[in-house]
Amino acid sequence: MTTRNRQPAGRPTGGQFAPEARSSADVALDPHAGDYRNRFLPSDTPGMLTDERGHLVGLGEAVDWDSGFRVNPDGSVDVGVSSSAARDLERAAEDASADDFGEIPEAVRGHSGQHGYDGPLMHPSEQLAGGMAKAVLETPGTYVLTEARDHDDPDALIGWVLLRRES
Repeated sequence: MTTRNRQPAGRPTGGQFAPEARSSADVALDPHAGDYRNRFLPSDTPGMLTDERGHLVGLGEAVDWDSGFRVNPDGSVDVGVSSSAARDLERAAEDASADDFGEIPEAVRGHSGQHGYDGPLMHPSEQLAGGMAKAVLETPGTYVLTEARDHDDPDALIGWVLLRRES
């Protein structure tokens, strides 16, 4: 048996794993690490993001339907978020019909292009892009993009809604 490179029992190992090395490291840990599937970085183009290869991606292209995404204070966006806020919004969306979204306080309002309408229900032809994407990217929080279906006919798509909660 060799004793080379062996640490005596009860003695700290030192090196990069030593408590003093970890505590003095100048590294900021991500408080959300591990609760998302992918991260997009902010870009210089308003309402747009940058993927891992450096390509421009619109917010509407980056996020998934009925799945949480988080806008971070630095402008980055985490998609596939599995936080409690995301799960709460997903449940609220799942239990609501098109008529119910006006009563949900988390529903984002005021971005529809429909003349004279500033409610949360977006027409199916509208997109999560342009001014709405820019406003979302400037407002940190957890979001869920969901379809709005008719209460009496769940197969009838009425439009879509974006729900938001503080992170």
